[in-house]
Amino acid sequence: MRIWKMALGAATGLLFVLSSCGTPAADETLYGEFQNPPAEARPRVWWHWMDGNVTKDGIYKDLTWMKRSGI
Repeated sequence: MRIWKMALGAATGLLFVLSSCGTPAADETLYGEFQNPPAEARPRVWWHWMDGNVTKDGIYKDLTWMKRSGI
């Protein structure tokens, strides 16, 4: 009886592992979406100035950095 339980457990584990493996097409889609996420999945920022400490050069540098970072 114990052998049957062990065999059943092993078979169940094997089926679980095999069923959790994605198809190659699904893996490629997931990888592509990870590399280039849709707009709704991209980060957002809260951007404001503290006590009026702002210059045109500072604004330009902030916006350039955010664009390079993908924000």
